[in-house]
Amino acid sequence: MKKLYLLICFVISTTLLADSKKNSKTNYLEQIKFIKNNNLIKNNSNIKAFYLFRSYSREIIITNKGLIFHYFNWKKNRYDRIDLEFINAEINEENFINAGKTIPISYYMSNKNVETFSTEMLVVKNIYPNIDWKLYFDEEGNFKYDFVVYPGGDAGKICWRYKFANTKLNDNEILVKSMEASHYENIPLAYLNNNNEHINVEYIQNKNHYFTFKIDRSYEKDTLIIDPVVVWATNYGGSNTDIVTDLEFDGTYLWVTGYTASANFPTLNPGSGSYYQGSLSGSNDIFLLQFDNMQNLVWATFLGGTGNDQANALSQQGNYIFLTGSTTSTNTFPTVNPGGSAYFAGTNGGSTDAFVCRFNKTTRQLEWNTFYGGNNNDIAYDVFYDNYNIYVCGRTWSGNLTTVDPGGGAYFQGTKDDQSDGFILKFGNNLGLKWATYYGKGTSSNNEDYLYKIFSDTSHSMDCRSCHLSKLDFG
Repeated sequence: MKKLYLLICFVISTTLLADSKKNSKTNYLEQIKFIKNNNLIKNNSNIKAFYLFRSYSREIIITNKGLIFHYFNWKKNRYDRIDLEFINAEINEENFINAGKTIPISYYMSNKNVETFSTEMLVVKNIYPNIDWKLYFDEEGNFKYDFVVYPGGDAGKICWRYKFANTKLNDNEILVKSMEASHYENIPLAYLNNNNEHINVEYIQNKNHYFTFKIDRSYEKDTLIIDPVVVWATNYGGSNTDIVTDLEFDGTYLWVTGYTASANFPTLNPGSGSYYQGSLSGSNDIFLLQFDNMQNLVWATFLGGTGNDQANALSQQGNYIFLTGSTTSTNTFPTVNPGGSAYFAGTNGGSTDAFVCRFNKTTRQLEWNTFYGGNNNDIAYDVFYDNYNIYVCGRTWSGNLTTVDPGGGAYFQGTKDDQSDGFILKFGNNLGLKWATYYGKGTSSNNEDYLYKIFSDTSHSMDCRSCHLSKLDFG
């Protein structure tokens, strides 16, 4: 029997969100690069912060575990976090070398003046035996790091994982995605230091979701440089707020979704019957972008009605791509009923409803788009498609959701238990609703439960990860 793993957040405050659109404001700290931590960040028993880099929209902290990335959205007073944690690494204050220009810094804190410094480049000696970790900024000011593998070092010992984020390894590229922040890591460059000979290297991911490198030839007598790089990055948007919430690469095309308040958001109609909405209809509209592997824009469309519409996630396999999120639009939201046994709700049941839709990747046609919700607010946070079923999870304040008990020992909760509960949906390839359940147990009406991540490993076991882990059987 398959297993579904769910992570549930029990919260009083609003959920975290990171703004992926680069803000034009700058911060003077950004100009002075790595700052030596001198009580700027308090340490705890497990994590010690050595250096930090701050800009207006992000913060990078170098710790004894690896890296902590903070992404800020000041307009909404929210942030998101992704940790890159090395496994069995040695990162101590004693093995840091300041390899760049050093600038003294003074700041006033707790009624006293504190002295520290910044540096442009750091080298962590022997993070693994005979392997150094070099951290620096390139000529354009982008944060980078290299691994320098000296003779006697083994690049296969370099091992890391991502915390507070989901990862997907596809065609030797890693997608790292937290609740709202995400980045895409292409295969790094690897070359011999003495003659710049290129060495083939691959990412390997094990069953614990740890990553390491696989090198295709011997390099024991030479110094090997492994240089992770971002092959392509671009700003995309209009003159208002534009948020990227999810993206996936299928080996040929990069698919990107999110939501925008920009009336001049760049769109492109490829023709040939493709779904196309060329103008902003509401306060926020969903967008879907398609880029080819030469980074050319192939298709860009709005999707939305006259309300506030937001896509929170996408999932693609085979010929289909699914989006999910929330909408406050009513009869203006572009619903599509494919008929047959497909689940379809053509009207918004409350002030905010979840939605699920399917596009055909070949024809780019919108084949299915349905509301899902009750008489209160309902938000879908994530979707996963495994070529057989479509899984959706989210949060509901409604007490009258459509529920389906498939029987056979499947977990089923037919009523809402808290102020808000999580919900789980399972649709078949015919788009019929096969399973729909609340998930939440509380002792107080003030408890708020929700599910915001759902994904699968290669064995098709399903995981939802957040603050508290539970395991459910499903049919």
